[in-house]
Amino acid sequence: MQLIKVYLTGLFLLSASLGVSQNLFINPLPVEPILAGTFAEIRTNHFHSGIDIKTNESEGLPVSAAADGFISRLKVSASGFGNVLYIQHPGGYTTVYAHLHHFNDTLEKIAEAEMIRRQSFESELFFEPDRLEIKQGELIGYSGNTGGSSGPHLHFEIRDSKTEYPLNPMDLGFSVNDSIPPVIQQIMVSDFLPFNESYYPVNQTIIETGSARYDSVFSDTVSICGMAGIAVNVIDQMDSSSSKLGIKEILLLSGSDTLYRYTVKKFGFSETRYVNAVIDYEKLITENKIYILLYLLPGNRLSALYPSSKKGFIRLNDRLSHEFNIRVKDESENVSEKKVWLKKTDLPVEELKLKENCFIAFNKNPVAADEFARIDFSGTPVTYNIHDFTFMTKDSLISKYSKFVSAGDESIPVHTPFNLSIKISALDERLTQKAVIVKCDSTGLVGSLNGSLNSGWLSAMSRSFGNFYIDIDTVAPVIQSEGVSFDTLWMKQKLTYILTDNLSGINQYQMLIDGKWVPARFDAKSGKLTYPVPEGTPSVKRSVEIIVTDQKGNRNTLIEQFIF
Repeated sequence: MQLIKVYLTGLFLLSASLGVSQNLFINPLPVEPILAGTFAEIRTNHFHSGIDIKTNESEGLPVSAAADGFISRLKVSASGFGNVLYIQHPGGYTTVYAHLHHFNDTLEKIAEAEMIRRQSFESELFFEPDRLEIKQGELIGYSGNTGGSSGPHLHFEIRDSKTEYPLNPMDLGFSVNDSIPPVIQQIMVSDFLPFNESYYPVNQTIIETGSARYDSVFSDTVSICGMAGIAVNVIDQMDSSSSKLGIKEILLLSGSDTLYRYTVKKFGFSETRYVNAVIDYEKLITENKIYILLYLLPGNRLSALYPSSKKGFIRLNDRLSHEFNIRVKDESENVSEKKVWLKKTDLPVEELKLKENCFIAFNKNPVAADEFARIDFSGTPVTYNIHDFTFMTKDSLISKYSKFVSAGDESIPVHTPFNLSIKISALDERLTQKAVIVKCDSTGLVGSLNGSLNSGWLSAMSRSFGNFYIDIDTVAPVIQSEGVSFDTLWMKQKLTYILTDNLSGINQYQMLIDGKWVPARFDAKSGKLTYPVPEGTPSVKRSVEIIVTDQKGNRNTLIEQFIF
């Protein structure tokens, strides 16, 4: 394999306390490391499992092995990490390089051979230790924007090889130029009343704090009922980058007493959805703002957290004003602090009463069933705290083949998927195989859940509440040709087609040239199916056939003939 030189500005230095040698990892890119994303950053339904290193908003930068080891895994996918490579190293670590444009020549040939063998773009290979040994600094591929990436960058991870837990590269010596402290934009104080072993929010106060690091005087003391929780909306930036980044640690202090510490040093992928339990999920859905909770919800089982015995909840027993300090630290140890004062109100607190089966909690799933629809929670915990929950079915002009089902609200976080079943009505038996459960949100956008039929009921798994109904998908996917273009990165001609589907989503796709299957690449986010024409291919008249099928078996074929 070809060797390349790399700049050592982003050198990884594993601490001696970890029992590994110094200079184990080098920066995998030949540029100064500027981050677009930090470890454990809060993302949609998951914690970010690595760091995102910027590539000057372009693709094609050479990516090198960060340390000696062997290539243990290679995967090509239209979503997720896209083109991704895994290298296992001595000492129990694995590095991950994701969203690559393509691999080096040797690995490209291996990947394409597997695609051709499977006749499928989606492919994954695992290798024995002596198959593909790699040296530090050796070229492994080129940076790109494949899979679920929202822009060109390199997603880089360090994992514990045994547990597969992602680890924070910053804790393993990775450093960047960052002198900018975090900014605490808002502080939210929530009043809680205890109910059913949980906590019901009855009031919220938002404090706009300003942009100064240590501006800590607020004109008004916040009154609470007697038990409260504090949450903060924080942003961080680093030198030479406009990206908004995650933070490393938040402390809630009362004098010298630490009431709560928020930090995530590692986590299991089975736990990553608990990201919705460390934030005010309703504020995320309704206002698109992230408030990190400085208290532990009763249904939050994330092993990475370090709550005190008080679990962050504040209980005041007198009528005095009490000072609380919030200290935020970013990955480069820059610190900001704010203070807030709380006081117990003299107003009487009414006893909280909720109707049976009208709430959902970390330890209670409501009854949600009638003759037209039902939800099976399977007895497992679904959410983290306590929320109002309603379930009803009704007639609606929007729903032709079932009742319109309103199940809870999309602002309720759902951890464990539930099974939703809706009874089919007024649908020709010949079309039942085309039936899908449609979910529509408050903006009118729709998506589909592809389920199974059983005795006149359509069932599907869902990980969010909201409004549902049954529709049919009889429309085949659409194939649009972009013709022949010129790829400046690969310096090869390529064929590009855009694939779209109206409802159930694309399931299978393939490209044939003169009747022979070719390893065309599909990008799910753009819908583009691309085939780079190999260099040296003689220019003759050829037939190109694109075959696409959606999740309900609707199929479309496009055949074109031209010279290339």
